[in-house]
Amino acid sequence: MLHSLTYTTLLDDVLHADPTTNALETQLASLLGHVSATLVSSGTMGNQLAARVHLSQHPSAGPPHSILADPRSHIMHYEAGSICSLSGAFPIAVSPAPGSGRDYLTLADILPHVALGSDDEHVAPTRLICLENTIHGAILPLEACREITGWARAHGIRTHLDGARLWEAVAALVARGETFGVGDGGGADGPASLRAKLEAGLGAYGALFDSVTVCFSKGLGAPLGSMLAGSHPFVKHARHVRKSWGGGMRQTGLLSAPAAVAVRDTFFGAQLSRSHQVAARVGRMWAERGGRL
Repeated sequence: MLHSLTYTTLLDDVLHADPTTNALETQLASLLGHVSATLVSSGTMGNQLAARVHLSQHPSAGPPHSILADPRSHIMHYEAGSICSLSGAFPIAVSPAPGSGRDYLTLADILPHVALGSDDEHVAPTRLICLENTIHGAILPLEACREITGWARAHGIRTHLDGARLWEAVAALVARGETFGVGDGGGADGPASLRAKLEAGLGAYGALFDSVTVCFSKGLGAPLGSMLAGSHPFVKHARHVRKSWGGGMRQTGLLSAPAAVAVRDTFFGAQLSRSHQVAARVGRMWAERGGRL
């Protein structure tokens, strides 16, 4: 990563002029199953941009409107209440059903809290569902995402995935044997096969949602930065709002170059996958000695 800073480009991202940043945005959009993406300084900015754009692009744009999210999620609990101040949205907390034994949300958890567009003036209509993967260390199953996003799309509700740790979720699932529909032509442990499974996992999750954020720090180890992916109109609007919030950046190659190395080496280079294998081995050793996980 340090070496990448010595040869990166230093052109203006506000003008779409930096080739290192443009290349990273194109790569991440494709990996996440979308057509466009934009670099942002943090996951919080990415989440808040997504909420603002989705809510303002809705056919019935403007308050009153509400979002649904897990009370443990970053957008609900760790972003200084900005969903209210920046988007005028009423956040509604939805928890996994008591006694379900689940650490993640399902459609059955969400439905009782949804307020569809109606003539009831007492409610703030649900315009956005925000999910997070992982959520407090728990992986949100792909099928649960598919069920929630499919229902939301059929009812005109936008969906956003805070995938700050989506890298970790996909790497952990692949380490457990999940193939995401990819065969083992290169051998189960071959680098080509591993990369194909990791790519398929990112795309399988990302394509289900109207927008996705991923973080380059945290598990990938880049200095800072996140990516927000979605449709062309969505990202164009997000870049405009990003600029109005002071988030337009100039020499972004200094962020994009180490982020690209993190994706290439930490994620696709199997460093993250190996860390999950080591963690699983340590967990087994701990349990064999009477420890509780």
